[in-house]
Amino acid sequence: MAVKFDLYESPRTDENSTPLPHPKVIQRDVINTKNLCEQIHRQSTLTPADVAAVFTSLSSEMADAFKDGYSVHISGIGFFKLILKCNTEANPVNITSNDISIKSIKFTPDKEMMEKLAKIKFERDSDESHHSEKLDDSVIKDKLSKFFRKNAYLKRRDFEKLTGFNQSKAIRYIRILVAEKVIKNIGTKYQPLYVKGKSL
Repeated sequence: MAVKFDLYESPRTDENSTPLPHPKVIQRDVINTKNLCEQIHRQSTLTPADVAAVFTSLSSEMADAFKDGYSVHISGIGFFKLILKCNTEANPVNITSNDISIKSIKFTPDKEMMEKLAKIKFERDSDESHHSEKLDDSVIKDKLSKFFRKNAYLKRRDFEKLTGFNQSKAIRYIRILVAEKVIKNIGTKYQPLYVKGKSL
């Protein structure tokens, strides 16, 4: 069976550049812990409960290892390590431990895992549910103008509904609109609230 993928528009680095599309897997579904336990049970002498117990212990042991500053390597699967971030409002001259938090956990697959995927087949398909609408700047500004005739404030979700953009594209486009003073953020960085700008 082939892995189905679709192509998505990459964000432009500048106005004159032609972005190359980037491929994304069209996810069929999620294989959860219960599914994995049943599958491993069928291929071994372990019961589903035994496998579940191993997963539970693995989760606890990995968390303990991360807390002690270790990375974790699972042979045949790959390496896991913590990725940190710093509070954006911290004083760069006097950064303390209180300014540091966990951003994510990075996974790097083993060579063995990549070799198992080397002969994977791909098939192009269309995932309409995750594509954003394509609208001209003039159309978007017209939609915003009409929106502000009836509403004093605009949230990101409002913009997504207006344009049909997905979240990531909406965020990128809003940044452009703010830079062009089409809209203005009167909220905070993490809870933005936009009003009509000077150039709209």
